[in-house]
Amino acid sequence: MAANIPTSFSFSTFIRVLLPGFIFSLLCTYFVFPIIPASFASFLIIDKILMLSLLDKILFWAITGLFFGMLISSFDYYIYRFFTGSGILPQFLWDGLYRSIIFEYNKLITDYDTKLGRYSSSEDPEEHRKLYRDLVDMSNKLRKFPFDIDELCTRPISPTRLGNIINEYESYPKVQYGMNFNVFWSRLWQIISKDSRDDLDFRAAKADFLIYILTIWILFSPVITYRVSTNFGIPAIFIIILCFLIALILYDIAVLAHENYGDYVKATFDLYRIDLAKKLGIPISLCPRRDEMAIWEKYNEFLHHCDVPESVSQLNNIIER
Repeated sequence: MAANIPTSFSFSTFIRVLLPGFIFSLLCTYFVFPIIPASFASFLIIDKILMLSLLDKILFWAITGLFFGMLISSFDYYIYRFFTGSGILPQFLWDGLYRSIIFEYNKLITDYDTKLGRYSSSEDPEEHRKLYRDLVDMSNKLRKFPFDIDELCTRPISPTRLGNIINEYESYPKVQYGMNFNVFWSRLWQIISKDSRDDLDFRAAKADFLIYILTIWILFSPVITYRVSTNFGIPAIFIIILCFLIALILYDIAVLAHENYGDYVKATFDLYRIDLAKKLGIPISLCPRRDEMAIWEKYNEFLHHCDVPESVSQLNNIIER
């Protein structure tokens, strides 16, 4: 995902930039500044910051928070690469996580097939009800994986849940309409209504905020563990476990936020691709035919690869037919 550096200040900017930066600055004040050696305190004015009144500290956190928030937003691409399983950690760790995802996926498929067979053969109304509920739940879990066009089923392609969620909604327009997400999302953004843009930006900001807070929490967990165990005499292992549990909770909430945002992204393609097609002079129908998908695919090649001579002629020929 591209860096989410704002071009104007809005409520979404407050959530995505200022709030994470404010929290980062606050944690620095209480967990990082106190452990900096005293010989550096006068040079860094840390001792004066620690003695500020609460109101002055809030003002300090807000000012420095804007800087830290912009910095965090600038690293958006690398943060998401980490949480989607495509960067920073050694490849063998990602491979291990991917094997775990595949194992869970295969188990889910097996359980689904087993319960579907029992549902088809069962004549007990109560068992029917329970099996139907389980099948719906498992079906919803399977739909959270990207759709494999070749296999005609959903399959995990990322070693993390977040990675599969993002890949699922970003691959949706390609599967449904032949539209590449990275090419056409910015084009759609230009024609959707302001209210829709604001709503989408707000949902994206909430999802980004949770990922940024999770990143901040992971970065500060070692310092928090050291400070709390030293000042309160609590065994470090308990603090580590607590930090890990909080990280898991934040991750689950972030995944849910991305699921919600992804649903609205897919709905945007469902609705506004028609307006985009009319502006581009592309024939369009509610349920796309193969020739319509071929037009989007050729136009995608033209925009994405700048393959001007061949792609343009092929595209025009398809539209004329």
